[in-house]
Amino acid sequence: MDNIDALCTVLRVLADNGFVYGPGGNASIRLDDKTIAITASGSSFDSLVRDNFVKVNLESGECCVSGAPRPSSETSMHLAIYRTHPKVNVVLHTHPTYCIALSTVSDELPILFPDQAALVGKTKVLRYMLPTTEQFGRSVAMELVKSNVCSLILQNHGLVVTGSTVLQAFYRTQIVEQACKIYLSALSTREKVRELSQEEILEIQNLEAERYRNQMLTQYKRFWTEV
Repeated sequence: MDNIDALCTVLRVLADNGFVYGPGGNASIRLDDKTIAITASGSSFDSLVRDNFVKVNLESGECCVSGAPRPSSETSMHLAIYRTHPKVNVVLHTHPTYCIALSTVSDELPILFPDQAALVGKTKVLRYMLPTTEQFGRSVAMELVKSNVCSLILQNHGLVVTGSTVLQAFYRTQIVEQACKIYLSALSTREKVRELSQEEILEIQNLEAERYRNQMLTQYKRFWTEV
């Protein structure tokens, strides 16, 4: 299974689990130093195949193949992220229910449990902006750098997650949505929500088992057949 096929597989899983509905969301993968592959405009995660991806030149933003389908309307956001994050190889943009719900009532997502601390870390909430614009794309890329995060909740919109590999981005997407669900559930009790302290977060991140798990998730080929 190659990288685009692996990405198709996890995107279908995300669709099956309600992370997107209809032709919502978009995803991309870095193919080499000059090229990315991104979902075509109007394609749906639940039926994606490799022919639904469009190759785009990373520098010019132009399609690499004449007559190819139109790339996602959020291509400018994906390009901005890859241009400013040389270690990012995968970008997933989904519309998870609890992430969007949280963004309408809170401007933060605290770290609440070990997997969130170890595999995701901080998740910022970015104020609402009109999607698909160049300014929107630049703002997303700049916030990822400024806040040193791998995930952004977009207010009244959705979630953007980056990763070194398909599986890393996939797991991060799942964990952020789980964290939003947990946080909203806790808030609904009207009791004080216990967050992990900075000391507890660092203890988790420094565990040898967590360092090993993260190392494995940044190795591409080891995981192709496990997706």
